[in-house]
Amino acid sequence: MGTRINYLLFIVVLCIGAGCANITSPTGGRRDTTPPKLVDITPKDSLLNTRLKRIEMDFDEYITISDVSKEVQISPIIAILPTVNGVNKKVIVKIVDTLLEDNTTYRISFGNAIKDLHEGNPFPKYNYTFSTGNYFDSLMLKGNILNAMTGKPDGGTVTVALYSAKDDDTAISRHKPKYVTRTDSKGDFMFKGLPKRSFRIYAMKDSNNNLTYDGPVQGEWIGFRDSMVVAGDTGQVPIAMKIFPELPDTITQKKMDSLSKKGGKMGGNKSKQNTKDSTFSYAVNFDTGNVDKRTFDINGFIKMTFNKAPVLNMDKIKLLYDSSDNTVTPEVE
Repeated sequence: MGTRINYLLFIVVLCIGAGCANITSPTGGRRDTTPPKLVDITPKDSLLNTRLKRIEMDFDEYITISDVSKEVQISPIIAILPTVNGVNKKVIVKIVDTLLEDNTTYRISFGNAIKDLHEGNPFPKYNYTFSTGNYFDSLMLKGNILNAMTGKPDGGTVTVALYSAKDDDTAISRHKPKYVTRTDSKGDFMFKGLPKRSFRIYAMKDSNNNLTYDGPVQGEWIGFRDSMVVAGDTGQVPIAMKIFPELPDTITQKKMDSLSKKGGKMGGNKSKQNTKDSTFSYAVNFDTGNVDKRTFDINGFIKMTFNKAPVLNMDKIKLLYDSSDNTVTPEVE
């Protein structure tokens, strides 16, 4: 009898215990905020007299690669950019070594392309450097980009590009630069590891990230210096450039041509004839929207043609600065 009572009490206690238990999902630990760590790299960083084909980077956790075309850069730029792939805990970089120049320092910047697989913590910005010669180029260029519309530092992302002194001033519209960097939130930029050579320097808002200037049709801005720049040491005076949007002059010219052909009418329909009186347009003797006509002799006159007689207010005609930041007084004839 006692054994039977003890058995029943055991069943009751067991049922009560089971009824009180709630099945819940595991809460887990703290969110991982630690970026992946580089534990090994082959070949080692900062090698001289080498023409690399492949770099292997081993990390302490599984990684993923993203935005390679935007984040990963090699400087100076080569015709075929390095390929970057992630496999488990390894990143593999492949370079077409036949495109590398002699006696040149190359720097590969990974930006935020490498992240851990689960939380997306980016591997801190890392630069890998090697040289095809027996020395490292160590000179620099620094400066600041100003918004010509406001006169204040441009806080957006501005691409600053260096071209060979042998390139003409249309190179920025035709092919990619030798060296490229981007501004920070204060509009400051800096190139490192440069050779002591002369360069043409440009700044642009590169809306499609193709490292070439595509003009106002793409909404891109441009800035430049007429004189060459030469890399120097840390005591170098910063370079200041203003960036501005070009006017789509080709569109204006097409409207002017249309007016001329149709006797001053803005279209073939009579319903549009009234618009000719309210539309005031102009054209200039150089064309910034056409790659083949984008250059202009700075010593020549800018000629503006209007579709109807203008009224000039000389007090409002001002040329605030030229390429050397000198105030200029315009001449009107």
